[in-house]
Amino acid sequence: MNILAITCVKNEGPYLVDWLAHLRAIGIDHVLAFSNECDDGTDQLLDACAAQGWLTHHRQTHGGVRTLQWQALKTAAQDPAYHAADWIMFIDVDEYVCLSKGVTNLRDLIERADGADAIAMPWRLFGNAGRHNISFEPVTTRFTQSAPRDIALPLAHFFKTLFRRSAFREAGIHRPKPIKNKTATWVDNGLNPLPTQFVTSNGRINLFGNDCPRPLVQLNHYSIRSTAEFMLKAQRGLPNKMERDIDIGYWVSRNWNDETHDPLPPPDRSAIETPEILNIETRAQNWHRCTFEKLMQDADAVQRYWQLMLAGSSSAPTAEMAQAHLHRFQQAYRNA
Repeated sequence: MNILAITCVKNEGPYLVDWLAHLRAIGIDHVLAFSNECDDGTDQLLDACAAQGWLTHHRQTHGGVRTLQWQALKTAAQDPAYHAADWIMFIDVDEYVCLSKGVTNLRDLIERADGADAIAMPWRLFGNAGRHNISFEPVTTRFTQSAPRDIALPLAHFFKTLFRRSAFREAGIHRPKPIKNKTATWVDNGLNPLPTQFVTSNGRINLFGNDCPRPLVQLNHYSIRSTAEFMLKAQRGLPNKMERDIDIGYWVSRNWNDETHDPLPPPDRSAIETPEILNIETRAQNWHRCTFEKLMQDADAVQRYWQLMLAGSSSAPTAEMAQAHLHRFQQAYRNA
């Protein structure tokens, strides 16, 4: 069984080696990585990893109307590594696969799925845990507080998919594209069959309302990290919504610190690390520190940093609050 991960990255140098070591530890055989005009040496790190044989690196430059992620997926579909894969997932550097105790790796998870074609892995949104400064200790040990699993917020139930390549037409960002007139078999993160309505709703990218009592897998989503690191992310922008600002609204919808978890084990980097990789990683860390220091010379940026610190953690909405908000939003959308 060959399992492939596809990712898009820009300026993720301080986090990349830890994350790739995590992917290797859970059973990813090959990584297709697409870098986008990096300033911090992320592309050089990927070149160094590619020399080891388990990663393929494509540099890309944005052009046309499609987002960088969709452009990457189009290129990925032509790559030999894509066609050599039995199972595929599209995953970002701020997403870590968290397997329940007793599930050893992705192969084990797939075997337990008993012939299913797709496993939906929902997000668990992790907040900044009150951390404001830049640090390059492993993300999974610094941030151990998250939204509750049953939070009444659709965004918190978005998912990514581990899927059988032969059962779908092509990969997607959240879910793969179906083959015409062919219905794949989907299971949730407890490996329970998902209903036909979900399977045939190709635009649905969240599991809101699907309560899995015994989850075996989730994606720990460290989408903001510390306040200072969030400021750098806001400066960089989003690869999937390039026209959208990363602002305080993005922050308050993701900074959940309601529940505390045991940290994921620190990734074993020994199979990846080389003197060259460590050197590039150190330069990337220095670039991020210097970039933040320069950012703090701008009065508007200092004010945004201060506002984020004052905002603190978000409070999980009640089901009634969420229902009322969705109703108002739908009404406003229809009237637009």
